[in-house]
Amino acid sequence: MTQMRRAAAPLLLILLAAVGCSQKRVLPIPAPVDRAAGEDEARLGSIARAEAARQDSLAREASLRSAREKQLAEARATIASPVYFGYDRYDPSPEPREKLDRKGSILNRSPSLRLRLSGHADDRGSDEYNLALGQRRAASALEYLTALGIPAARLDITSFGEEKPVCQESLESCWSRNRRVEFEIIGGGDLIVVR
Repeated sequence: MTQMRRAAAPLLLILLAAVGCSQKRVLPIPAPVDRAAGEDEARLGSIARAEAARQDSLAREASLRSAREKQLAEARATIASPVYFGYDRYDPSPEPREKLDRKGSILNRSPSLRLRLSGHADDRGSDEYNLALGQRRAASALEYLTALGIPAARLDITSFGEEKPVCQESLESCWSRNRRVEFEIIGGGDLIVVR
């Protein structure tokens, strides 16, 4: 029986090989890879991300520009705001000194900025007296700013006395608005340095 088994073994192997060959396996054909579509999709995604980053950058720049323009407008308003004086006075009281301190800070940061300081008076007193009082007020403001480190060469002074009133009524509320020094930017206004 073992001999029969030995003779049957090769026959069995041949039979199994024949049966295995008769059942052909059909392997699925892989779908063709469309590399162009994948590359297009990746390129479009990259373009979209780049455009989003560009838009974000433009929005940040616009926001910074808007903030800077606001700061410049505030600095110009601070520089242009007049300083008021008491009746027959030319020395700045505490409130005008605070305004002059703020102006001095801007002037120190902006070395190209030049100003004209014009002194004014109300209409009480003679023309000559009011012209001299306006000059003393402008000179007092200049002296205060130079004490803050602003070179006098960057500050011009003039006096209009009672010639350019902002109010013409004969009331203290009106006269107090005419006793002033006005500040005009005459150079470097586009070079103001903000914080």
